[in-house]
Amino acid sequence: MGADEVHRLVPSHELLGMTPASFIESVVESYQPSVFIEGPDFRFGKGRAGSIATLEALGKQNGFAVEVIEPLEVVLADHTIVPARSSLVRWLLAHGRVADAALVLERPYQIKAIVESGDKQGRLLGCPTANCGEVDVMLPADGVYAGFANSPNGSLHAAAISIGSKPTFAGQRRLCEVHLIDYDGELDYYDWSIEVQFSSWIRAQFAFVSEQSLIDQMKRDVDVCRLRLESVV
Repeated sequence: MGADEVHRLVPSHELLGMTPASFIESVVESYQPSVFIEGPDFRFGKGRAGSIATLEALGKQNGFAVEVIEPLEVVLADHTIVPARSSLVRWLLAHGRVADAALVLERPYQIKAIVESGDKQGRLLGCPTANCGEVDVMLPADGVYAGFANSPNGSLHAAAISIGSKPTFAGQRRLCEVHLIDYDGELDYYDWSIEVQFSSWIRAQFAFVSEQSLIDQMKRDVDVCRLRLESVV
């Protein structure tokens, strides 16, 4: 967007415990702002006590202006018109609606992780996966998704992405596993960085009565993902 610098404020007990006035005082001392640009429902300070009116009053005291920008509206896939908000993105992800989340974000939702060793069940079932380690952002709802991910050498591939606890095998830990479609390289080494983009929801996670029924469904999932993603490229 043309910004020369971006300074991220990391949430902490100290930061979140500041009164509106003390928070603005710290920002003025550090950055000497000439203008604040916020949405009409902006809240800040301990207990969300500060409002736009508070900010405008503090601006008069500290020599900065306040510009209020109305929310951007987005049309979702079901033709619902909604304001673009981070809370909406989180709700959409929690319900597996990654395509709608991309409409709000104006880009596909993605995660980054370091690939770690898994139980190798995917390889035994004929569908080897890269197992994502700890992810520091929100994972979408449990399910199977079509998307894209990079291989160990950095090349981008269509992917079938599974999120869940492996109910067929009575798993406990929630995992994100990525199968690179039509990739013939090795995935049996670890500690490489993977970026995963979510394009669309395919199906929910559920337990299968046998390994063979799971294998058959995984093959169908890959075929659906391949077809779904051909229209994206």
